[in-house]
Amino acid sequence: MKLLCPALILFLLHTVFFYAYAQQPNTRLAQISSKDSIPAAISGLPSAQASPFKFEHLTATDGLSHNKVQCILQDKQGYMWFGTVHGLNRYDGYTFKVFENIPGDSLSIANDNIISLYQDKNDLIWIGTSTVLSCYDPRTETFRNYNLPALHGEIHDFKEDENGILWIATGFGLFSFDRKTQQETYHATVELGSDNIHSILKDKNKDIFWLATERGIKRFDKKTGSVKTYPLPFPAFNDISKEITHNLIEKQKNLLLIPLTFLILPPLRAG
Repeated sequence: MKLLCPALILFLLHTVFFYAYAQQPNTRLAQISSKDSIPAAISGLPSAQASPFKFEHLTATDGLSHNKVQCILQDKQGYMWFGTVHGLNRYDGYTFKVFENIPGDSLSIANDNIISLYQDKNDLIWIGTSTVLSCYDPRTETFRNYNLPALHGEIHDFKEDENGILWIATGFGLFSFDRKTQQETYHATVELGSDNIHSILKDKNKDIFWLATERGIKRFDKKTGSVKTYPLPFPAFNDISKEITHNLIEKQKNLLLIPLTFLILPPLRAG
C-alpha cells in the first residue's frame, strides 16, 4: 500500500494549513491567560509563495465519490479516508473504495452525507453524518448505525476520553455516548437554547475539553459540568467557509489557536 504524504491533507483542510503557518518565525501571535477574553487583534496570512508544500489533487475523475470533501482521516493502517456529501471514500494511494448506503442493508452506512471522522483506541472509525451516528469496523468492513433519540444536529467532531466514553460535538450541543450501556447524554453548555459546537480539543487535564462554538471558545469541565466562555470579537462562523469545520489546535506551551477563514486570532492559554 502506498502511504500518502501528510501534505495531501493541506489542500483540503484549512486547519492543517494553519499548523504550518503557526510554526513560521514571523507569525505574530500574542499570548493571553485563561482569565482574559480573546482580543480582536488579527494576524495576516503568509505569502503563498513561501509555502514549501507540494500539492496532489484528487477528484471524482480519480474515483472520489464527490468533489466536495467535508472531512479527512488517516487511519492507523495508513489509509486516507475522505468524507464527502455523497459517500465515504478509502484511499490506498492508488485507488478509492467507496462506501455508500445500500437500501435494505443494515450493515451499510446509514447516510451518505459524511461530516466528520474519528478513529478510537480500538481502531473503530466513527462517522458523523447529517442525521445518524455510524461506526465502521475495519476487521469486518461493516457498519453499525446508531439512531440515538437525544442526539440532534449534524455531527461535527468526536473525542474519546480515558474511560472510553465518546464525546460528540453537534449543531445542537455537546453529547456523550457510553457504548457499553448504549446511553447518550446531553451536556448543557448554554443556559437556554442550543449550542452549535464545531470542534472538541482535549486538554492535558483529562477533565477539561475546549469547545469551538458559534458563541465563542468554551472551557468545559466534564467532571463538574461547569462552562466558561471566552467570547470572540465577531460571530465565529459567519465567514465564507461556513460549511467548513472550525477547529481548535494545541500549539506548544499549552496554547490554543483558533483558525478562521483567512483570519487568525491570538491564542488562548490552555490548562
